[in-house]
Amino acid sequence: MEPTRSFDRGRPSPRISRRAESLPSALDHMDSLLKRADTFAFLLDYDGTLTAIVEDPNGAVLGERVRGILQELARLYPVAIVTGRSREKIIQLVGIKGVYYAGSHGFDIEVPLRKSRPSNGSSLENGEISALADAMQTKDPEDAYFRYHIAEEVIPVLREAARHLRSIFGLEEPASDLPEPERRVDGQETVTANVQAPKQMACSNIDDCGAPGSMLLPPLPIQPEPSSPPVFDPSFLSQVDRLLTERYAVRGIGIEDNLLSISIHYRRCDPAHVPTIEKIVDSIAYKYGLRKTRGKCVFELRPAVKWDKGRAAKWLLEMIQCREKREYVPVYVGDDVTDEDALRFVTNFGGVGIIVTEDDSRETAATWRLRDPDEVAEFLEHFVRARPGGVSPSSS
Repeated sequence: MEPTRSFDRGRPSPRISRRAESLPSALDHMDSLLKRADTFAFLLDYDGTLTAIVEDPNGAVLGERVRGILQELARLYPVAIVTGRSREKIIQLVGIKGVYYAGSHGFDIEVPLRKSRPSNGSSLENGEISALADAMQTKDPEDAYFRYHIAEEVIPVLREAARHLRSIFGLEEPASDLPEPERRVDGQETVTANVQAPKQMACSNIDDCGAPGSMLLPPLPIQPEPSSPPVFDPSFLSQVDRLLTERYAVRGIGIEDNLLSISIHYRRCDPAHVPTIEKIVDSIAYKYGLRKTRGKCVFELRPAVKWDKGRAAKWLLEMIQCREKREYVPVYVGDDVTDEDALRFVTNFGGVGIIVTEDDSRETAATWRLRDPDEVAEFLEHFVRARPGGVSPSSS
């Protein structure tokens, strides 16, 4: 079988932004999308997309109905969760095998070895999975995963920056650093070392889909370039030393360590404190050479490289298509500003980008719209019911 070509429809179209009020509902286009193709890859944000936005990030628990829909969807189609949360945390929250997990906005990616869908020409057949499991010394070949990191060398810097932020805001250090267990909490194996692939294993390196791979954990094929350093106003730079050494008691602030990013949540803070919080985050970014981005009531610090959810979505599609030797129409669903890079990617290259928002004035690169996580669940469930053998959790 000829290797699947890269998911690239040609030159990307210009950056087009639309108001959400002008977008049709994705619920009105489900059947037309199914007539267009039957090979979809679903890439989904978590907070605000699969669950409602809540004040405490720890309270964003996946409902059982949505979990059932996702579990069945992942059996029938490739599914990836692309989130700003840490990979370990999103695995705990979702807990579904056979799903691609991209944490820290795609800086920390986990790829399932197991073949989660019915046989469709995948390059990973049962004998090859068993051979790979033997090579990796895992106990259960159905539970092995590969992991890929972007900018792993920045992890110690991020740890120190998180400690510095907690010190400034008077927050206690967590009982331990972000855990990196060898075994997943649900019993699945995580492979963290390079191993030699059996000769029959093809397509472990997506740069050479047609030849047997030699490394199961190669560097990501797209090595991101450093991002352009931010330009700071001289008046701000004169405040940096003070901002980094003084202590600020800001009620409601939360620091979330995501391994390859840091989230500074201010949803529960007095709005009057937000400008000071941002200046402190800018100071930390300046001192530690990190990149600041923003989302819904959150500032984030990441490695200063050109990598985002859009680039991660492209990489995931390349990996999915290579492993299964067929092309997929990507469907990306997200709600946050950080999802716009991915929405732009899929719409520019022939896929479907769906924004989740009730804000009619929201500017977005999406093509369709859903209003809330309930509509997202309805949309995804339709694709479960439409596939032969699909079992809808609502009808079971």
